[in-house]
Amino acid sequence: MKFGLEIFDIEPMSYPEVSLVEKEITQLTEIWNIKHEWDKQCGVWKDIKFYDLDIEDMLDVSMDFALKYKALDKEVRDWHVFMFLKNDIEKFTKTLPLI
Repeated sequence: MKFGLEIFDIEPMSYPEVSLVEKEITQLTEIWNIKHEWDKQCGVWKDIKFYDLDIEDMLDVSMDFALKYKALDKEVRDWHVFMFLKNDIEKFTKTLPLI
């Protein structure tokens, strides 16, 4: 449509709402991708025998995930998926010393 407007020398309208929606979709995609990766990694750890677990590696991976969710925009921090992911990772890192 932009090409058609250029033919008639008409400025395309800007829609700030569309920009906000695109930003939120990007943020949602990021947070849900992190959650999906976390769930997949936890599934891998659940299938490993207890004596084969590498606690140091598990701690490093969980800290990497913590850095990923902390790097997200501040608007995301009020979303339930963010709070759930944050609590899940924090609980996991707190229980690692028990293992």
